[in-house]
This record gives sequence, C-alpha cells and structure tokens, in this order.
Amino acid sequence: MRVFLTGGTGFIGRPTIEELKKRGHRLLVLSRLRQPALRRRLRQGEGFGGQVRTAHRERGVDFVKGDLANIAQWKARLAKFKPEAVIHLAWEGIPDFSYERSVKNLEEGIALFSALAESGCKKIVAAGTGFECGSRTGKIPDVIPVAPYNSFTAAKHSLHLMGEALAREKGMDFIWLRPYNPYGHGQRVGSLIPFIMRTVESGAPLRLKNPLAQGDFVYITDVVRMFADAVTRGKGRVTYNLGSGYLTPVRDIAKMICEEMGTGKEYCTDFARTAKGKLLPAAYADIKNARGDLGWRPTVDIKTGIRKTVAEFKKAQT
Repeated sequence: MRVFLTGGTGFIGRPTIEELKKRGHRLLVLSRLRQPALRRRLRQGEGFGGQVRTAHRERGVDFVKGDLANIAQWKARLAKFKPEAVIHLAWEGIPDFSYERSVKNLEEGIALFSALAESGCKKIVAAGTGFECGSRTGKIPDVIPVAPYNSFTAAKHSLHLMGEALAREKGMDFIWLRPYNPYGHGQRVGSLIPFIMRTVESGAPLRLKNPLAQGDFVYITDVVRMFADAVTRGKGRVTYNLGSGYLTPVRDIAKMICEEMGTGKEYCTDFARTAKGKLLPAAYADIKNARGDLGWRPTVDIKTGIRKTVAEFKKAQT
C-alpha cells in the first residue's frame, strides 16, 4: 500500500516508518528538514535502526521536503505518489498548547485533509490524544461526549470532526486514534519518564509534582503497531483508544526506574515516606473495540517497557 506520513521524524513517527517498512508498504514522508539534518534525526530513536543511506529514498521510503504551512509547494508530488492512505502525526510546537499554536495546527490539518481528498486518497489515520476525555476518570470508551478543556484539546477535537465530515462527504475511511501516555526510547526530554531517568542518573534530588497521580502508559512499539494496523484493517469512520487498559501510579514508575538504573536508592527510601496517601483518580483506555475490529492488543507490560526504556537510555549515555 502507498502510505503518506506526516510527523515522520517525531517520537511516534520514526518507529512507525520502520514498522510500515517491515510490512512492505511504500512510503512518502513529509519533512521540513534538509538532507543532513534529516539523516541525523532519523538515526536517533528507533527509526531505521541507524542505517539511513539517503535522506530522499531508503528502501521503499521517499521523502518530500516541506511542511503543512506550504502544501501548495509539494501538492503535485503528493498527487504523483497517489497515496492510498495517510498517517497524520504532525503537530507543531508541542509542548506549546497555546491558542495561536493550536489554531495553526488545526488549520493546517484541515488543509492537509482537503489535499489528500483531491489526490484520491481513500483512508486517513490521524492522531488524537487521550486528553480529549477531559476531567473524566475511570475506564473511558472510544466514543465519548468530548468537553475540551484547553486550546489543544479543542483543536484536536475540531480536527476530528472536520476529518469525519470530509470523509463522509468524499466516501473515505477516517480512523481517529487516541494515544493516552506513550513512552519509550526517543521521547521528548521534558516528558515524565525521560525526566525521571535523567534526574536519577545525575544524582540530583527527584521532585515530582504529584507522585500520587496515575496514568495509562503504553509502550511505543505497541503504539506504532496500532497505527500500522489501522492502515491495513481500519474501515469506516471510527475512533479507537490507544492505551494499556490499566492505570500505573507515577510513584510506581519512579520506583521501577530507580531499581532498573541501580541508583537512587536513597531517593526510593525517602519516596516511601513522601509518596504515601490515596492515589488520585484518572482516566484509562477501554480498548475492547481495538481488539475486536483491528485484532490489536498491547503486548508490553509496564515493567518490561520501563526496563527496555532504561536500557536504551543507558546505551545512549555510553
């Protein structure tokens, strides 16, 4: 299948490219980076296994230089490629969730969907966010009344609605995936797990905003399998949660990391005293529809995922 992909140099994008390649798809990846910078970016994380030979074509992967702000400049290249499906991962500026940035991403996403429809593309797989569930707690179904609580979630929800409307009008498939808390090698430095690893590695005191918080953490390889499965098996206009299906307390994440890294024992001893109390309620994904429709289920439990993440972190430090 011919698959167009945005956000290919990001945390989820890099390993998604690798997974799609393994499945024999032909890819066209949008990137604003020039050739040397693109090579360096793709060597990081899990994408391409560090074996990038050329920035413009690599074993079934083509690249088109540009971004979503200048679709007209590469629209002809997209039409020539004739994508059968797209995975839209790009969202510029994270963690900038301001109104201005959110509106910009929304407008560019709508323009992309329109260009894809004109190119004859029949399937859109797009990334939402588990934060769309707002302040709800407990097991969250795929279809929920969304109550956006900031500009970012409002923009994501608006893109979802506009994508579905376009797909309905043009007879396209539209699959909206909601990752909850993806983690693993290559994640943004300021995210929770990279922050904990770097702090423990440095020997500095580890101060968490709220160790009693919980989250639905899903390992990166399970995330990319879901996107790849949606490309081949997703049909209609549907929404799927993408999570582990259970909650893990932040205090447990910190303890596992300290144990895996073989350091931070003093912190763990102190943490046993400071992290006492009732865990805060939180949202986690109901994934039964993803199992039933796509045959997808998470395969990496939190302990295994943390072990893999710490091992990659240690490797990167050598």
